Amino acid sequence: MHKKINKIGIALSMSILMMSTPAFAADASLQEIKFSIGQTQYIVGSMTKDMEAAPYIKDGRTMLPIAYVADAAGIKAENIQWDGSTKTVTIFKGDSIVQMVIGSREMKIDGRTITMETVPEIVNGRTMLPIKYIGDALGVDVQWNGVTKTVTVLTEAPVIAAAAASEQTEEAVQWDYNYDQMLEMAIKSSKDLKKQDKLLEKQEELEDDAAERFKSTNSIPREIATGDGTKQTTYRNLRSQQFAVEKAGKDMETTKESIAYNLKSAYYGVLKAIQNEKLAKMGVALQNDMMNQTSSRYQYQMVSAYENDKAKKDYEEKKKQYEMTVKALDSAYEKLNYLAGLEPKARYTLDDYVAFEEIQEIQWDLDTHIPTVINKSPDIWALEQQIELAQMAIDLYVFRSDGNYETKKIDKQTTQIDLANTKQSYEESLRNLHTNLDVLKKQYDVNMLAYEKAVDALKLVEKQLEVGLAIPLEQKQAAYQVEQLKIKLDQAIMDYNVSLYAYEKPWAAR
Repeated sequence: MHKKINKIGIALSMSILMMSTPAFAADASLQEIKFSIGQTQYIVGSMTKDMEAAPYIKDGRTMLPIAYVADAAGIKAENIQWDGSTKTVTIFKGDSIVQMVIGSREMKIDGRTITMETVPEIVNGRTMLPIKYIGDALGVDVQWNGVTKTVTVLTEAPVIAAAAASEQTEEAVQWDYNYDQMLEMAIKSSKDLKKQDKLLEKQEELEDDAAERFKSTNSIPREIATGDGTKQTTYRNLRSQQFAVEKAGKDMETTKESIAYNLKSAYYGVLKAIQNEKLAKMGVALQNDMMNQTSSRYQYQMVSAYENDKAKKDYEEKKKQYEMTVKALDSAYEKLNYLAGLEPKARYTLDDYVAFEEIQEIQWDLDTHIPTVINKSPDIWALEQQIELAQMAIDLYVFRSDGNYETKKIDKQTTQIDLANTKQSYEESLRNLHTNLDVLKKQYDVNMLAYEKAVDALKLVEKQLEVGLAIPLEQKQAAYQVEQLKIKLDQAIMDYNVSLYAYEKPWAAR
């Protein structure tokens, strides 16, 4: 069961590598906290404070009670949670969530697992943690002085906020890849394209051979249906190879378009997973505050035991949901990495700007768009070519060497049925995509209205908070609602763009 740190007296501790300490540069934006091995007092700036657990060295690691470091880093006691049933410590710092289990070398930072060299342990009722890893998690700098056996922790002073805010106003946005760069990587790494390139090369060689054999028969006379059938056979073979070459070229283009479609879907899949993880993290922090509020009200008998227990279960549920979004993000990255030819564990930032892709007015007219797409479809082109070759097999039929004449006619008829079915399938698919695009656009408009209302509500709560008519929890709830609707808007655009690609080139999505 989770309890506040000030009720159960949990103090966390960390360790650092034994190392000599370089001199600190004077920086008014940083605050120094000094801990001495074996001493139950520590120094914050010019003030000396008491603590209940003294730092110590174990296996070459300095173990330090993190509760005091966390406090200096601006982490409130209620944002440090202890679960006695699983012996798990959870720390909330801004948008970050850090979790450690007593006796385990694994530490999770925002769902990512880091293996530590030293396990957290409990000494005299206090949780002691290795500072080498938790220092980064808390955003603090740690230095060890082996001569004085002193640990100095540098945390950001309040004045840092202004500088950070200034940096955030910079227009330059940094990311590792955008969609076009990822697409280029995917095309270069595609094994299917490499295979098809070889097949095209093979078909071109076979076409050259067929052309040479056909030339050796001189030319086709006006009346072909007589003689031993050599000219008919070589000519049909040449036309078949010409078709095979052209189809191999179209197959390569279709594969590139399929890669573009699948990559767009996977690229957006990562962006969605990042957004979902961010929202889930906000949900955990919000539910944590709601649980603490309910717990406080329960102590004063303002809510029932049922409501108090429900708040705790809701918090656990939010944590599980967050863990699921972390796994979903890993899965989304792995899918994109596979397409782009990257290692499965590769992680990077993506250009997350999304906007509706434009569609020409003529494309929105189904009566025009459907026949246009059918005329461009490589599937339908291939079937039409197969019908032409089947007709040629009938027209240039060679008795005794071409098998059953009736089967040639049946081959043509079955291909014509396939062509009709494919055209019908395209038409049905395009009409469904047209409807889906229309629904997505209208849903976006509805969500935009809801988003604008949520923004107005947030502004109102912020003003009420300034004059004491609202509490911070209400502001966090309103901010969560705004973020939730903003994500809905972005993801509606992503879904629209993927559907639009399929609407323009349905063969790429088949």
